[in-house]
Amino acid sequence: MKIILIVVGILFALVAFLVVKAPEKRLVKKEARFSTSIEQVWKQIRNIQGQTSWRKDVESIEVISQNPEVWVEIAKQGIHTKFQTIETREPNYWKMKVLEPEYLDAEWIGILEKDGDGTKVIFQESVRVPSIFYRVISYLFFDVNQVMEVYLKDLSLALGETFDERKIKTTME
Repeated sequence: MKIILIVVGILFALVAFLVVKAPEKRLVKKEARFSTSIEQVWKQIRNIQGQTSWRKDVESIEVISQNPEVWVEIAKQGIHTKFQTIETREPNYWKMKVLEPEYLDAEWIGILEKDGDGTKVIFQESVRVPSIFYRVISYLFFDVNQVMEVYLKDLSLALGETFDERKIKTTME
């Protein structure tokens, strides 16, 4: 019984800390370099439906419309996320936003730059969760940094490259 009270106390303290300290907005930016050409990297990331073949965290993707470009990703854990492309400039800029879940205001930007024979990518995700309840849940169960790390690792492997997390530059706010 004493152990249960200790565990409940720790969980309560963690949730209280998150309610008080968890910022409403998070921003994660990652920079990486690939030896693959900018055109090939662009082709890989912009093939929305094809991402199911190389992203290990995605079960399926259903494209709902082409104009505007809207799709739903279903994660391996069963979580549905609906996205919409806001802007693209081939082959170096893609901006999208999350439409659902509605409690989440999120935006992802991918910038590709030619770097010699290869490509420098800059991926940035900003997440704003206005509701204190959902904010706490998001901090406990949604690690933006980890999600982007998995994406970069999967992209590296899909491009036939070796992933080295030490070569990824990460900025978090």
